[in-house]
Amino acid sequence: MFFTLESILGALAITIVGWAFKAIISKFFTDGSNVTDTAKNFLFTALLILIGFYASKIIEISLKIQHIDKKVSDVLEMQLNANKYFEAREAINSLSEESSLKMLLEKEWQAIGEKLNQIDKKELFLKREEIIPKWEDLIKNSNYIVWATNVVSIEEWKKFSPTEGKEVHSVALKNGVEIRRIFIYSGSKDSNYVKLENKAKEQKKWGVEVRIISSKWINESPYVSELLKDIGSIDIVIFDEESVLFTNVDNSYNMISATLTTNLHRLQKSKEFYEKLWAEADKIN
Repeated sequence: MFFTLESILGALAITIVGWAFKAIISKFFTDGSNVTDTAKNFLFTALLILIGFYASKIIEISLKIQHIDKKVSDVLEMQLNANKYFEAREAINSLSEESSLKMLLEKEWQAIGEKLNQIDKKELFLKREEIIPKWEDLIKNSNYIVWATNVVSIEEWKKFSPTEGKEVHSVALKNGVEIRRIFIYSGSKDSNYVKLENKAKEQKKWGVEVRIISSKWINESPYVSELLKDIGSIDIVIFDEESVLFTNVDNSYNMISATLTTNLHRLQKSKEFYEKLWAEADKIN
């Protein structure tokens, strides 16, 4: 915090010293001297500037020290966490080989290690049940864009989010976030197409920009299909051009798993893929 007790006392001390100098100057240069009031004020101002300069340097040094203290604190906390991680390893090693608890703890320890490796790569692998909660958090915390495709079935969405994220969409839209969604259907205008079209119309009422396109067109476009091979998933969400969520689905369009990554290559290719789809997709009236 900038206005600490020390900084307030320092400001008072500078003020007192400044006026003390003014009193000394006024007393030294009496009315009988040849020094004018302008010269007195100039000298007083110069002294205050000098004091202010050194005071600002002291504050600058103080802020740098605080920054260093924060860095040291972060390093110590990281070291403490690292120690806990390896202490947990030692605790597991202390159990007998026949212990059933050792096997369970071993799996937990390995899972933590895998998650730490993912975080180090700025990437997260998400299990099926983790996808929607993370997706909701990312939408709520987005700053300006959420661009999504959608192949996940409506029935699957309702298992995890009965309103299909209406609340989080409302929050983001209220904050000025641009949300686009391209619904992808199998290629024939069947009952599933009608469901998707109705869902698109509903989300359009929320304020989401929606379009619809067939997977057949994607597969028949050499350039777009090559982009799809490169990014590895047709169901994507781009958040603030900073990260992208890839969802893997089965043949029934149910979610299997997902990967959230900041990988620049995959992010750029995803954006290119999305812009191509958006340009070709049909608008929803």
